[in-house]
Amino acid sequence: KRSTLQLFRLKNGRLDKPMGPPHSPHSRIAERGDGAYSHWRAAITDGPTGRSLLRFSTTGNVPLEKFSGFVAVAFPMAPPLGWIEFLPGKQKKHQEVFRELFFRTFPTVGSEPHVIEHPNETRNGTWYFWRIGGNHEFELPLGDGDIYEQRLPHQIAEYYGQFESRGGLLFPPARSYTFYQNKVALANLFQKAGVRTPTTWIFRGVQEALRA
Repeated sequence: KRSTLQLFRLKNGRLDKPMGPPHSPHSRIAERGDGAYSHWRAAITDGPTGRSLLRFSTTGNVPLEKFSGFVAVAFPMAPPLGWIEFLPGKQKKHQEVFRELFFRTFPTVGSEPHVIEHPNETRNGTWYFWRIGGNHEFELPLGDGDIYEQRLPHQIAEYYGQFESRGGLLFPPARSYTFYQNKVALANLFQKAGVRTPTTWIFRGVQEALRA
């Protein structure tokens, strides 16, 4: 994607008209100048240490020392991003290292995440990340006859589905968690998709296991 940076010169302590044109070839900046500039940055894979670079010329090709200053304004190129905190499990042991990795990544892509706790705080069109750790971190009351291991994936999907119903875009999608440790559902999904099911995953009977 192209940079969203706009470059302004300061005139009498205030922003003057924007310089440009932006995204100019370096040859034009060097030979014609007159406010043309180009901004680019290191690949996102370089992480937070990646540099942002700017090559520019002055309006009217006036010597640089004649200007009192310049101001660069850049809008993030990443889509609106957010993070969902899970409150009901706060008394449990969290796997905070995964949360920390996300929050170290947000600045790298130029995003200040919208951190929420309740579905009614959801912003329409924002991509929200979420995670569920182990150690019984996610526990909600079970109904009569419910088995924790069978009910848990659906509870997670239903809980985070509330954020999706209010316009949030979740990654991973909440419904994907219905496949968590559900090898029967995964086997059916693979069969519908035409993907070979690993024979070590699921057997529907002794004879099927023997054939495998």
